[in-house]
Amino acid sequence: MKKNFLVLILLTGFFTLGCSSTYGPTYYYSPPVTTTPTPTGISSSNPIRIMGNLYPETYPGYSPAASSAVSVYVNGTAVTNAAVTLITPYSTMVLPWDSVDRIYQNDGFGITLDYGQVYTIQATTTAGVASASCTMPGPINLSSNGLYATWSNPPNSNVGFNVERGGYTLGSYSGYSPYYLPATVFSQGSGTYLYDMVIANQAYIFSNAGTGSAFVINFQNYVNVTH
Repeated sequence: MKKNFLVLILLTGFFTLGCSSTYGPTYYYSPPVTTTPTPTGISSSNPIRIMGNLYPETYPGYSPAASSAVSVYVNGTAVTNAAVTLITPYSTMVLPWDSVDRIYQNDGFGITLDYGQVYTIQATTTAGVASASCTMPGPINLSSNGLYATWSNPPNSNVGFNVERGGYTLGSYSGYSPYYLPATVFSQGSGTYLYDMVIANQAYIFSNAGTGSAFVINFQNYVNVTH
């Protein structure tokens, strides 16, 4: 994977982390979540603001991998000396400061996809410790014929589908579970098609975090479908 870039999308509160995969074309997409729990633990008077993203992906024949990037601010100023960690159900990982991209990040590490479990980013600063917790979305269950998909976590989330073949995008779709893809996805006839599917979820529990803090998990799942 190449370097990651953390981009704040003000209208939705989501982050899109551009992750250029060596597996094939990358689909940049942050679908909206229509049912999001009301965030707790954010205070307008707290000086610490943390903004982060976890971008796990799966690809046929490879173990799940992920990238994570976090920005930390104290009293509105970006800090480079925070201790930033990603806490998963199985481990705690330090996200080192990247002086080139000017974010805390780790790129291309192995990950266990524990759907429905909580993942947390935590920043220890001179002003205290702040964290944001988010539930791993997914899984996306795709029928063997590639025309029917279901998912339940997060509830009522919109999932994006990008159908590719030979490095070319043949169609892009999005919808809610259960979702039926049109038979025209197989416009190129018999063969193998690559489904690039993205489901997003945003943080709902914060601790000691200031206004503007956010954490999003964008789960990108590649699946080969033979038609």
